Amino acid sequence: ENRRRYPSQRFLAADLGNAVLSEALPRVELVFSKETLNHMYVQDAVQALQHFQRTGAKYFVTNITRGSPNYVGAQKAGHQNFVQYDFGLPPFNLRKLCKLIDCNRDDWTEFGLFALQPEP
Repeated sequence: ENRRRYPSQRFLAADLGNAVLSEALPRVELVFSKETLNHMYVQDAVQALQHFQRTGAKYFVTNITRGSPNYVGAQKAGHQNFVQYDFGLPPFNLRKLCKLIDCNRDDWTEFGLFALQPEP
């Protein structure tokens, strides 16, 4: 449907955990992802972030749960299950540039802006 409605745009369906995906992803400045990586095992989410980094993207905007125990993502039952991640903590270790907006103050969720590339 999107290809028909927006013929000048490129749409890509991809497995972000795939080890050879980086070449298929477009070069962009910013990657926006809402809850995509939260449905992945932690190892696959790390792989997906590495793909984003290899494209040369500088920034990553996503939802996080501050202080979340990221190791829970290694124990989840499947990709259909949601798990909370904080991409500023291990094993992700992204540099958080700022909080953009609170999503839910009761459970410490927010949208954050992260640097995908190391500091110059």
